[in-house]
Amino acid sequence: MRLFKGLFAVAVAMALSLGAVSAKAGTIIVTFQGTAPSGPNTQFFYDAVLAQGVAPTQVQTGDFFTIYDFQGYTGSHAEPAGWTLTAQNVGVTPTGLLVPDAPTIVNLTWTYSGPTINSVAILGSVGTANPFTATSSISTINPNGFYSMMDQAEIISGPGTGTFQDEKQFANTSVPAAVPVPASAWSGLLLLAGLAAWRRNAKVKQA
Repeated sequence: MRLFKGLFAVAVAMALSLGAVSAKAGTIIVTFQGTAPSGPNTQFFYDAVLAQGVAPTQVQTGDFFTIYDFQGYTGSHAEPAGWTLTAQNVGVTPTGLLVPDAPTIVNLTWTYSGPTINSVAILGSVGTANPFTATSSISTINPNGFYSMMDQAEIISGPGTGTFQDEKQFANTSVPAAVPVPASAWSGLLLLAGLAAWRRNAKVKQA
């Protein structure tokens, strides 16, 4: 299994700092763990972890994460109990996020349905032999792909204190691609997405 690191770490960190619903909240972190041969195809492995911040964060029924532009998807996949995969060419993207998404390439969305997860938790992991996987006819890895996620973050001050609201973020991950997309191709969209999210966040704080 080959391990790869994303080339967009700094840009993504900037975008997340601008785009988070609350900088104090946790998030679902999706990490590419490598590939393995699967007959003539290639299986891609991902870990997903619920991280906690100052504001308590939950995964509730209906929360999800989407990996975008998974080229060569064969229809073969696996996921932990409580998660369901859907494949579509556009979305599923949390409302208000702008994420690079080619409309002719399939996206993979894993949606949760089960008891509320309230604490730091491994949602799926190669280390526990229970990862999220999807198989592609393409073995080439593009380290400049994206995923988005939605979970629930507790409001810790102001109106609605003690209730939970949607938390939405996006970040970098690796995906199969016939020709890896250069990082520069997405840099403008990342900056626009971060700016738009910052403006939404500023409006919320002013309210």
